[in-house]
Amino acid sequence: MRIIFRLPRTQAGIVLAVLFIVSSFCTLHARPVPHVRKGASPQTLLRQTNTKSNVEFFYTNRGVLFNAGNGNSEGLFWPRGSGNSYIFGGGLWFATKKEIAGKRQKLCDIGYNPNSGAGWYTEGEASQVGLTIGTDGSNPAAKYISYVSPRYDRVSGKFIPGSSNVVPAPFYSWPLWDTSSSKTFEHNYYFGDYISDVSMRNVASLQAQNIGKTPKPAMVSEEDIVNIYSDKDSTNNPEFVKGTGYPFGIDIQEAIYTWSYGQYRDMIFVRYKVKNSSTDTLLDCWMAPAFDADLGTAGGSYDANSYVNDSIVNLASDPTMASQLREPYRSDPTKLNMGYQYRNPTKDLVNGHQYGMVGFSFLESTVVNMQGNIIANDDSEAMQGYGPNSLFQKKQEGLVTCKNWTIMNDPTTQALRYDFISSGDHDKFNGYYGDQRLMMATGPFTLAPGKSAEATIVITFAQASLTDPKKNFGALLLLTDLAHQVFGELDSTQSGGTTDYFVNHFQVPPPSSVKSVSAMSGLTIEQPYPNPFSTICSINYSNSIPGPASAIVTDVLGRTVRSLSLGYVAAGEHQLSIGDKDLPAGAYSVTVTVGYDSQTTSMVRY
Repeated sequence: MRIIFRLPRTQAGIVLAVLFIVSSFCTLHARPVPHVRKGASPQTLLRQTNTKSNVEFFYTNRGVLFNAGNGNSEGLFWPRGSGNSYIFGGGLWFATKKEIAGKRQKLCDIGYNPNSGAGWYTEGEASQVGLTIGTDGSNPAAKYISYVSPRYDRVSGKFIPGSSNVVPAPFYSWPLWDTSSSKTFEHNYYFGDYISDVSMRNVASLQAQNIGKTPKPAMVSEEDIVNIYSDKDSTNNPEFVKGTGYPFGIDIQEAIYTWSYGQYRDMIFVRYKVKNSSTDTLLDCWMAPAFDADLGTAGGSYDANSYVNDSIVNLASDPTMASQLREPYRSDPTKLNMGYQYRNPTKDLVNGHQYGMVGFSFLESTVVNMQGNIIANDDSEAMQGYGPNSLFQKKQEGLVTCKNWTIMNDPTTQALRYDFISSGDHDKFNGYYGDQRLMMATGPFTLAPGKSAEATIVITFAQASLTDPKKNFGALLLLTDLAHQVFGELDSTQSGGTTDYFVNHFQVPPPSSVKSVSAMSGLTIEQPYPNPFSTICSINYSNSIPGPASAIVTDVLGRTVRSLSLGYVAAGEHQLSIGDKDLPAGAYSVTVTVGYDSQTTSMVRY
């Protein structure tokens, strides 16, 4: 196989999404500027960007994701440094029914409104709303920030002095800890416990609780981003009327997981844990991440989206790549729990090339018992285990609703929004290209006081070809398949004639292990030739395991100057040729990745 890239700023690759850097305290506004309802002054909004992964994006401590907040600018770009936009904004919608004056009313919280760029949540916990000093003696403005794991010690959980200039004093420690005496971290959906009391966020205090293990900060990825927010403060809810069911009194724990190396640099996972902190039972609830995906330009005038099923896969993907999907996804693509968005492949091409695609997939969704009540996903006893006959397998709800919509048919009332989320529709391409939004919902479930519901999504990006949209969709499917593997799937062991079923999560090797993993898998890379070169440089590489392949070219300062997708490669020998008239003279490193494995070599252009 010979692949030649001569075009300037070729954007190619395969990714699974997370976020990007910026600092500053600012008001929240976007396309168009929202009308702010008068009320109590909201707490400080902190908008920042991520620093790891191949995806650049904005995040906030109020649940508004991928929104730059400056009117008409997108907030998520891929690959990093390219300026290629994919998402304008997003957030979690939460719908429920409540008994009000003897009638059951349909209601919906909006975590991100694509018409205004605003959300209804504010940072903090429901129990602490209105307090200038928390019940634990903390300063809410310093406690309810975005916690970003590279700023904190992985053993003590303490803030690392000098690691960030946006973390305010008194520098509270990491908020999530592995404290369960009966559960194993990153095993069977246990990702740690939120420690609200800042005085308890240390090894000694937690160990004194006789938890039966040495507590440790619950950090999953190279860059975890944790936000705690609630709907209890109705300041940001422009539709708030007392006595109509608002606020619900929910607390939301949002965790974003990302890596910067190997294939993991192209993966972003977002996990939501919604706790009912009120005294009301929330009936027929739905969790619905919603996104305003704009591919290339704000407004996304040339976009379309679709639910993914076998007919869409057969129609729109490369058949060879689709045949590489693992079971059960190859036979039944709906088990990917996936929707995706793309640009019109025949009109308004960007520089004459196909744009990349973005996918959204549920990796973990809500589970209910026979009465419809929520079961915590890490409650193995209530689940009756995780095997084929468990409630986890039989009653996990998955992607129930996948909706596309525009500003023209935007649901404008509480009842319409609830019906929109709970419709059970699986919208497919309707022949219309425009500013399309996409929503994915799981439910229904009953959430009693004190109970929590969990869901995890992955956002994936692919551009395997500049000319063939079917290859781009095929690459997107394969990457989403890989995301399901990385997050964790059902596994088992045999002992004494019985089968023990379990799920391990994020079994990602540390950076120092990537090379040894590559060696075991048989990825090898040869020296470039000619080297130095003036026009075209070729690199031979071979792999014993097939998978999605990419190459990153970096300069002597470590900056990415080219990000190339090589598509899905079979096991065997391959050749990559780099010929780009706009690549300046100098020394470069080239990292080739196939599947999980990476190898690096050097080249010089004169």
